[in-house]
Amino acid sequence: MTDSTTPRKLRNDGRITFIVVLACLLVIGGLRVAAIGAPSSKDQGAAAIPTPGLTANQKCGTWAQYWTTESGVGASEQALEGMSNCRLGAGGTWFVPNSSADSRLQGGPILTGDERAQTSVLRETILKQIDGLQRQFPNSLNKKIATIFSSTDNGVIGHLKTNQPISDTRNRYTRLTQAVLMDPANTELADYVGWLMANRQAAFADFERSCHRDDLKYLWVACDGIGGSLSVIYPPWPWELTSSLNLDAYLKWALENGKIPAAADPTSRPTAG
Repeated sequence: MTDSTTPRKLRNDGRITFIVVLACLLVIGGLRVAAIGAPSSKDQGAAAIPTPGLTANQKCGTWAQYWTTESGVGASEQALEGMSNCRLGAGGTWFVPNSSADSRLQGGPILTGDERAQTSVLRETILKQIDGLQRQFPNSLNKKIATIFSSTDNGVIGHLKTNQPISDTRNRYTRLTQAVLMDPANTELADYVGWLMANRQAAFADFERSCHRDDLKYLWVACDGIGGSLSVIYPPWPWELTSSLNLDAYLKWALENGKIPAAADPTSRPTAG
């Protein structure tokens, strides 16, 4: 954030969050979690996530129906939304939003026109820092990212191809992103990444609490594997960072939590001293 009136504590919240998440990641970074013992599950957990053959919206619906109802887990809608790109519409249908202004989103667009104007400076700062992050990628990493990226926004897993392993690329991307976000020049991006990762991990923790019951022990491996499948302990991919759905949600939170100074009332006049 560029406004000098923002309290130092608030400006540093994101870096503190990111550093805590980074410490956790370093502890568990060597562990590999699989959703189910199928070969295709070693990277993305395809056995626990709908496979090709359905539309993106149908994949979200199938996935949500299983974990909220059919499996007996009773996962909350908030947990499933927090871990994936799926959202539950006002009509009770799961779908993949096309933007933060998708008319199917409950409550309408994430940001109002006034809120969008108030957050425009922070948005531009974050987008510039994301661009700077991507310019740090060596050509070899760019090629790997291009291999796993899907131009189609797939249900649950987003812009990832369903038939490509992601572990090696994800590990390289994580190491580079960690280094970039530790730079004080990227405080705003670190705050955003830390917020997004914390939300995803909280959603996954909620999901695991629903699953880890004695009568559902046979599902524990599959439930635990969802975290690895959806990369909840890893920094979001570049396309997830630029997604208006994620960025606008963060900007809304930042505005509501005092990270962006409230706009002055143009009709107010300074009191004479």
